[in-house]
Amino acid sequence: MKQQAQQEAAARPQLPTEIDVRLYRPTAKGPVLADASVTLNGCFAIRGIQIRAGQNGPFVSMPSRQVHGEYRDICFPCTSEFRQTFDQAVLDAAHDQIAADICALLEDENQLRAARELIRRQDLLRVCGVRSDLVFLT
Repeated sequence: MKQQAQQEAAARPQLPTEIDVRLYRPTAKGPVLADASVTLNGCFAIRGIQIRAGQNGPFVSMPSRQVHGEYRDICFPCTSEFRQTFDQAVLDAAHDQIAADICALLEDENQLRAARELIRRQDLLRVCGVRSDLVFLT
């Protein structure tokens, strides 16, 4: 049933999607790097998204609830292609926020573009000796 729904969703034409991401300080300690909300095409909002630290780097966690002892996503992208687009937009917003925060600390707006690229490649974090999964400046 689930696989059939995914195949039907993949067969539908993909509409252009504007993804607006807002990041917030994490409300919990531990593996939560940031809380986020996403607005799709200016008309549908998703709250309760988290960026979490994982063994393979940060990942996007959708809002979920516990059902019969397991966590189930309340809302989620229906296709793997949109899941990838959605996750990348959220992670890019986090990278941009980190770069902006670093530049604010450096007090040099001219370095913002370079800092974004360094963060994406994680060179700056490596040079500074900071684990990238632990960094989220606010």
